[in-house]
Amino acid sequence: MLEVFLNYWYEQDADIITAWNLSFDVDYLLARLQQLGISDKKLSQEEDSDFNDVTNFFTGSKTNKSIIKRTNGEVEILGLVLFDMLKAYRKMHFGELRAYDLNSIAVDELNEKKEKVYNTGKVWREDL
Repeated sequence: MLEVFLNYWYEQDADIITAWNLSFDVDYLLARLQQLGISDKKLSQEEDSDFNDVTNFFTGSKTNKSIIKRTNGEVEILGLVLFDMLKAYRKMHFGELRAYDLNSIAVDELNEKKEKVYNTGKVWREDL
């Protein structure tokens, strides 16, 4: 199922990926790929390239040979803009809220709740 998802992702050739708390989702996806021994190359259209081809403007040095790069806890995927809606919401919303999880924001902004997923550990192990 994950390989079908990667093929879909690759075929869509997106420029921007967005989600609520996107860093969590990307970390989860990368961990899942690693656990299953699946290459992450289809996450980027730049699969024939890598961050090693990119020279750091400030240091002049090459970075790790990978399409995935982590800087200060942030994940980058070569050729994609990863836009975290949680971070954007926190910057744009005035005042403090009681919580910033998606369900709380959905209730505060839309008066609706998000769908709950149960047994995520079981899904992690068995829903391949």
